[in-house]
Amino acid sequence: HDSAAFEQDAACPAGSSSCPSSLLQVRDSAAQVESLTLEESDLDESDFWEAETQKPCSGVAEMKPLPTPSRNNLGGKGPDTGVEGIVYPGAMDVGGHAVDIVVSAVGDYNPAQVLANGLAGQFGSVNVREGTSVDLIFKFIRSGTNSSAAVGKFAFTVYDLDSTSRSNESVKICGADRAITAEDSTVEAVPAGACHMFESRVKGTGRDNLRDPRNITAEQKARSVTYFFGEEMPEFAVTLAVSGEVKQSGRNFVFAFVPAVSCPPVPPLCQGMPMAQMNPLQSPSHNNLGGKGPDTGVESIVY
Repeated sequence: HDSAAFEQDAACPAGSSSCPSSLLQVRDSAAQVESLTLEESDLDESDFWEAETQKPCSGVAEMKPLPTPSRNNLGGKGPDTGVEGIVYPGAMDVGGHAVDIVVSAVGDYNPAQVLANGLAGQFGSVNVREGTSVDLIFKFIRSGTNSSAAVGKFAFTVYDLDSTSRSNESVKICGADRAITAEDSTVEAVPAGACHMFESRVKGTGRDNLRDPRNITAEQKARSVTYFFGEEMPEFAVTLAVSGEVKQSGRNFVFAFVPAVSCPPVPPLCQGMPMAQMNPLQSPSHNNLGGKGPDTGVESIVY
């Protein structure tokens, strides 16, 4: 996903092969973690992992289209000034409460074009300079407060993962229950310990960029990866990276809180496990459990 060059002196941050534990510990010291109950909370686990092809997941928290950011200053790089971060106000309703999504950079962040940050159509957008990476924290904050909102059963999709002749795009998330790609996916899973990491393998052009997460083509779906989160959490960590040498140009990562693929199925109990074939239990040939009878002799029941 191409972006225009932006003149700025920046050092290339060291790449990270594992999710920094500090990302999972970042908190606003003034924030109080408040667990909010989803309206869908009466659905059981099987509802959440429902796998009906091309249908949305019935138990996943339903998000609104991401709104125009009320603050757009990721990593303190602008285009806004003041407090660091991107704020999508009232991006979801949880338990009858409006919840903001706040995206913050942890450590070095080197964009090529900050004007590409914030929103691209109905997608969130973060620009990353080629040859660099950025660690992000996505926080759920109850609107109008500093209180964290614990959100569960939601999907997060990164779209349009493609390559150029000199670089690949990658995304890594730690803490998701599962990560799902399309059957004909053009992104490749990369070993990353307990995290889920995917990297582009096919070149893209500006012509295949997308605008609406609910109206994407099969080709666009093949370049996406959806992460599913089951347990409630106030935040999650994401690493975005563009491989290759440091350049003046950058790549735009676009995302939305909707699934690009149907929800992952729950395998039937014991699927794939070798199971002994049992006959119906017959009348015991010996019945003297604990030596208490009714039979005599050796202690036990024998079927």
